[in-house]
Amino acid sequence: MRQAADKLKSLPRSIIAILLLVILVAASILLALAFRYDGAVTLRLLQRLQPFIYTQLLASIGCLMLFRLHTMPWRYTGARMVIRITLACMIATCITVLCGQIFQWRILRSIMLMSGIFSIVLIVSARHAWRVFRRVILQNEEVSQKNVLIVGTGEPGMRAFQMCRDGEMPIKGVRHVPLAFVDDDLEVVFRNICGIPVEGGYADIPRIIAAKNIHEIILAVSGGVPVLLGQIVQLCMTGNNNIPIYIVAEKEGLGADQDANDRWRLRKLAVRDLLLDEIPPRDDETVRSMIEGRRVMVTGGAGSMGSELCQQIMRYNPEQLVILDVNENYLFQTFDEASSATRAKLAIVADSIVDQERMEIIFSRFQPQIVFHAAGYKNRLIAENCAESAVRNNVLGTDSVLGAAGRNHTELFVHLSSDQAKEVKTVLGMIKRIEEMSVQAQSTKTMRSISVRFGNILGAYGGVVSRLNTQIEHGGPVKIYDPDTQRSFISVKAAAFGMLKAASEAWEKKDEAFALFTLDMGWPIRIRSLAEMLIRLHGFEPGKDITIALPEGYVKTQNAPETAQLVMDEIPETVQRDRIVRVPFASIDTDLLRANVELMRLSLHKRSSEEICSMLREVIGKAPEEAVKAAPEASSEVSADPDISAVTANA
Repeated sequence: MRQAADKLKSLPRSIIAILLLVILVAASILLALAFRYDGAVTLRLLQRLQPFIYTQLLASIGCLMLFRLHTMPWRYTGARMVIRITLACMIATCITVLCGQIFQWRILRSIMLMSGIFSIVLIVSARHAWRVFRRVILQNEEVSQKNVLIVGTGEPGMRAFQMCRDGEMPIKGVRHVPLAFVDDDLEVVFRNICGIPVEGGYADIPRIIAAKNIHEIILAVSGGVPVLLGQIVQLCMTGNNNIPIYIVAEKEGLGADQDANDRWRLRKLAVRDLLLDEIPPRDDETVRSMIEGRRVMVTGGAGSMGSELCQQIMRYNPEQLVILDVNENYLFQTFDEASSATRAKLAIVADSIVDQERMEIIFSRFQPQIVFHAAGYKNRLIAENCAESAVRNNVLGTDSVLGAAGRNHTELFVHLSSDQAKEVKTVLGMIKRIEEMSVQAQSTKTMRSISVRFGNILGAYGGVVSRLNTQIEHGGPVKIYDPDTQRSFISVKAAAFGMLKAASEAWEKKDEAFALFTLDMGWPIRIRSLAEMLIRLHGFEPGKDITIALPEGYVKTQNAPETAQLVMDEIPETVQRDRIVRVPFASIDTDLLRANVELMRLSLHKRSSEEICSMLREVIGKAPEEAVKAAPEASSEVSADPDISAVTANA
C-alpha cells in the first residue's frame, strides 16, 4: 500500500518531466530545420516533414522513458546521466534514419542527425540549468551557512562536494558551502578542484580551520586506515575546535559499477573508524573447510555476538544452522535477517539453556556437529547484583549444553569466554573461569572444545561506547567511575571472525581435546580520554557543554594525557593478521569440579549472595593462578566501572 501511494505521489512529477522532454525534443527538431534551411521554416515544410517529426518525437520520448530519465531528479546530472541521455538520443536517431530508409522519406539525413545532437545538448543543458536555478534561488534565501572543509580530493572527496552542493547533508535547511580541500598529494596541493582551492596538506588543517572559519569537516580519505584517520582527527581537534566531523564511507555489498551517487554514504564519524580493526574477509578457506556442509548451532544467537556469528557462519554454506536463544524479539530479528541471506536450512529454538531436559531433546533432534556457545550473562554489574541468576544461567547453563553436546556426538564445542577470567577479581570473572573449567573437564577426543576470551566489544548491547553516547545525547553528565582505567576494544565483526578462526585452528588439530585462546584486542584507551573524544565528536566541549562526573575525591594520574587522544604516535604501523593467541592452562580435578557443579545445582537457591561468592572462590581454588601468571598480556586490564562492562543479549 505504501509503495502504491509513493508511486501515485510521484506520478505528477513524471508527467511534467515527460512534457518537458517532448518540448525539448520538438525544439531540437525545429533547431535542426532552422539550421539546415537558414531559418526559413514554413508551415508547408512542416506539413511535408510530418512523418519524420512524429517518428522522431515518438522514438526520442520512448527511448528516454526506456532509460527512465523521466523518473530521475533533475538535480542529479553527473557523467553517467549524460551517457544515458546520449545513448537514448542516439538510439532514437538510428530508429528515425531506419524508418526513413524503409519508407523512402525525401529528407536529408543531416537533419535527422542534427536533431539528435540538438536533443542531447538541450536536455543536458536544461538539467544543468535547473541545478543552477536552484542554487541561485537558494543563495537568495534567508538560511544559515556552514563553511565546510573537505579532507581528501579523490572519488570520496568529489562525492562529498556533490553532497554539499546538492543539499544532501544530514542537517537540512542549512547551506553547506565547501571553502577548501586539503590533501597530502603534492600534485593537487595549491590547485583548484571544482572551483575550490586545495589549501594545503593534512598538517595545515588547524591553520585552515582558523583562517576559513570552518564549521564542519568531512573526512573523504580514499582507503583511509584508522591510524591515518586518527591523526587527522587529532589535527581537527587541535585548539579545542568543537567541529562536527563527518566521514564519507563506501557502502558494503555494492559492485564496482555502482553509480557514485549510490556507492558512498555520509555519516557522523564514529569511534570504530579510529580503532585498528581488520575487516573480516568474505571467504576464509580454513573456516569454510570447517563449516561447509555441516550442522552448526549457536546458543545465544539473538545477542550482539551471537547474531554476528550467525551472519558470518551463513557465508560458508552450512548444512543447517540452529539459532537458540530465550529472547523472543531478537531471536525473530536474527532469523528474519538470516532467512533472506542463506541457502542453508535454518531453525530457531526459543528456550533456556538452564533446562537440562530441553537441551537434551534439542540436541538429540538437531544433532549439531559444531556448537558455538555464546549464551550467558556478560555484564559485570548484573553478575554482582544477581549472583544466583548469573551462576544458574552461566555455570549451570553451560554445563547443561556441554552434557547434551557430548551425548549427541558434537565434534567441536566453542565457548565464548571473557578476559575477566584471566584474573578472577570479580563475580563475573569467577563465573567465566568456572565455565572454562567445565569446558576443559568435559572435553574428549570425540568432542574437542575450546574457550576464546574477549574484552570490550564495540556495538555490543549496553557496552561502554553505547552508554557514553546515550549520556552525551541526553546532555550529560557523562558518568565515569574509574577514569584512568585503560580498555581495549574490538568490533563485533572482528570478534566473531576471531572466534571462527580459533575454532578452525582447533578443528585442524585433531590431537587436542581442549585449547584456550585469547584475542589480541590491540592498544588500550583511557576511559576518560574516550569520553572526552566522544563529546568532541558530537560537537561539544568537554567540561563546558557536557560535564564529566568523576568519582568523589578523584586525583588525576600524573602521566595521564591531558586531552582525548588515541596516542596515535604509539600505534604500530602494522598489526599481525592472526590475532588469536594461544594461552597456557592448568590441569584441573575433573571429579571435584563435577561434584562442585552438582552441589551448586542442588543448593544454589538456598544460599545468599555472599555464600555464592564464597562457593565460587572455593571452586576456583589456587590452581588458576599459575596459569594466569603464565598467560601473555594480550587482554586489557579489567575496570571497576560497572558502566563500562560489555554486554550482549542474555540467553
